[in-house]
Amino acid sequence: MKSAQPKRYYTISEISRLFGIGIDSLRYYERLGAVTPQRGSNGYRLYDLDDIYKLSLIKDLRRLDVPMKQIKEHLDHQTLKGTLGLLEQEHHLLSERIEQLEADRASVLAHRNELQSALARLSYLKNRTGTASNSPHASSATPRWTSSSSACTDSTITYFPT
Repeated sequence: MKSAQPKRYYTISEISRLFGIGIDSLRYYERLGAVTPQRGSNGYRLYDLDDIYKLSLIKDLRRLDVPMKQIKEHLDHQTLKGTLGLLEQEHHLLSERIEQLEADRASVLAHRNELQSALARLSYLKNRTGTASNSPHASSATPRWTSSSSACTDSTITYFPT
């Protein structure tokens, strides 16, 4: 009985399925020189373990939004110090992104609270003046919203009874 041996080479379609990377992207990485698959006698691209290692690194760094030009440069001059510097740079960028997301979240929560307050005021006005069909002040219970900006992080929503 033969034991299962890992394959030496993988085709572009196998690599695409294994890594979840589109075939066009794999060809693009090859054009950039980031990976250099061998060619079989039939002309098919054959990816070896070195290519697989590089693709794994490319996929991880692309997920962090590292530009391909920077990834290619890193692969060409890969050192432990260079890898550490790249990871520190990405850590800094991720920290900035987290800060922005937290600010956006706080803004969304503030807007939600403003809307809840406006809804409570509207409900109060409806209860005080009666239903819209019975009240001469029915139009005052209809909200009109203004926003100082369409951007979520900077807008201020204000309730004005009409």
